[in-house]
Amino acid sequence: MGLFFSLLSACLSSSKDLVSKRLSFRLDGTTSTFASFGYALPYYVLLLSVLWLCGIETFVWSIPFLVLVLLRSVTDTLAEWMKMHAFTHGDISIVASFFAISPLFLLIT
Repeated sequence: MGLFFSLLSACLSSSKDLVSKRLSFRLDGTTSTFASFGYALPYYVLLLSVLWLCGIETFVWSIPFLVLVLLRSVTDTLAEWMKMHAFTHGDISIVASFFAISPLFLLIT
C-alpha cells in the first residue's frame, strides 16, 4: 500500500509541476507562489476551527513554536518562488523529476 501511495504522490507532484510550468507563461512567479499558499490558508483555518470545536485540537502557542512556523513559511515561500521563477525561464529539469519521486526514495530508505 505504501508503494502505491508513493507512486501516486510522484505522479501528482509531476502533474503539479507541469501545470505550474504552463501557468508560468501567463502569471508572474511571485503571484503564483502567493496565490498557491493564500488559496490553502482559509481551508487550514476552517479545519483547525472544526478540530478545536470538536475538542480534538488545542491551541498552545509558544515563542519557539511561532518562530519555527515563521521560518518554515519563509523557506517554503522562497523555495516555491524560486521554482516558479525557474519554470518561467527554463524547461522542466531533472531536478523537478527527482523531487517528484522523492516519496519513493523515502519509502525505500
